[in-house]
Amino acid sequence: MNQAFIYLLSLLLLSNGSGFSQVSPDLKEQDGRASYYAGHFHGRKTASGERFNNYDLTAAHKKLPFNTYLNVINKDNGKNVIVRVNDRGPYVKNRVVDLSQAAILRLKGFNKGVIPVRVKVLDLIHYSPELDSLFTKESVVTSMGEPCSLVDMSLSLWHTRDLVHAIYYANDIYIKEPFDQILIVTTRERGERFFHIVITGISSIVKLEEMKKHFYAEGFMKVDQFTFDQDLL
Repeated sequence: MNQAFIYLLSLLLLSNGSGFSQVSPDLKEQDGRASYYAGHFHGRKTASGERFNNYDLTAAHKKLPFNTYLNVINKDNGKNVIVRVNDRGPYVKNRVVDLSQAAILRLKGFNKGVIPVRVKVLDLIHYSPELDSLFTKESVVTSMGEPCSLVDMSLSLWHTRDLVHAIYYANDIYIKEPFDQILIVTTRERGERFFHIVITGISSIVKLEEMKKHFYAEGFMKVDQFTFDQDLL
């Protein structure tokens, strides 16, 4: 067991239970149906004040606090995606969440319109200065916060401004995909931090294209070659 994992585990144990004490038990796990936003909502303001982004992994929920993280599972095929609540809705009977296009693609439900889901609140990881320091002291770290380096060519699978969401998502991909490491790379643009979920060590253009096809097939909406120096400019 490496030191980074031990340290991360200690942070999680110290913070566990401190974030969602006001979430009633009946909201922590729900079964129902999920729909998704139409493309014309891209760029519109959500109930939280954010601009809706179809490329982001977000959801609308009737009652859960904004910035609650949810594991949404497609009950038809077992596919899951981790999303963050930033809007209100849906207001249709038996629908429990509205999802972004990026999220519904990960569930393989885009062509169905409405799918049966189980929605679980994730409350293990809570933001703290210590957690931030673990994952941002170095620009490139593993999904456990251990310093690492980019090697050869790399792919960015998704990026977010939200560190906790990045940690959840990186570890979810690490569990499901056959890669030794899933990295979190911090970049800065116009004073804002972005956390990229990155796979590195791709040795040829042929392998790079193969991996792009694999991730597109798995419902990743935007897979880009990642060049660290350029993304820092």
